[in-house]
Amino acid sequence: MAICRLCKQEKKLINSHFIPAAAYSHLRWDTNLGLQQSVIINQYTNSIAQTDKQVKQPLLCGACEDLFSKKGERIVGQLWATQSGFPLFEILRSKEPAATHPLFEGYSPDSIDKGHLDALVYFAVSIFWRASVWDWQRDKNPYGNGLGARYELEFANFLLSGSKLNNFCLYIELNSDEKTRRMFSFPSCVRREGSWYHSFVILGFRFVMVVGAGESKMKRVCDMFGFNPVVGISDYSSTAVFKGLSEFARIAPRRGKFGRLDLATLAAK
Repeated sequence: MAICRLCKQEKKLINSHFIPAAAYSHLRWDTNLGLQQSVIINQYTNSIAQTDKQVKQPLLCGACEDLFSKKGERIVGQLWATQSGFPLFEILRSKEPAATHPLFEGYSPDSIDKGHLDALVYFAVSIFWRASVWDWQRDKNPYGNGLGARYELEFANFLLSGSKLNNFCLYIELNSDEKTRRMFSFPSCVRREGSWYHSFVILGFRFVMVVGAGESKMKRVCDMFGFNPVVGISDYSSTAVFKGLSEFARIAPRRGKFGRLDLATLAAK
């Protein structure tokens, strides 16, 4: 028995996954050496390795774990990118964008089924909250004290009861580049323009969030479109974040079986 980090009740805890267990199978890839484990790129430790290790720890009680599954993970798992397609991308591409820009297309939230949109918001909030309360133990915490005490509590109340999120903007981006969809990144936050930008990537989705009362480009975009969340389509492979990651992966030492993989052929697939 221990205290559930969400409902704060003393209960038997589940060994909770940081990302849904169902996502891991989609991170495997076919290579010249057969079906391979997913690859973890860790810029903090300057390492690249293959692993099937799933990130999990006792965190939630059964009721809260079921809440996360029912209100977010189960639905989002039907929408993200797999080898056979990217269901939500295909739906959105059939709609007329509300705004276009050389780098992205913006869509009205009405372009997405309300149940799907609610699940995407819930899922994003749950991942950011998990990163904030997670016990990273000996691993370097990529998120730091990302939410702070005030928003950590506000996010927990939203996840439990659906209470309103204040000073909250969310951008949900769907990746148009098929080659870079099958990846996941832990949440991170950086300070830009006086605001903290929080983001993570999972199987074709990139979630970018700003919380706080300060002005930010994200808030100006939400105000310009009149939507929150903003939903868009963009090429993740063209972003500075992905280019930096690719360069790191190119020059980092590769050992063991990973060193024998034909990465040039994989990149061309």
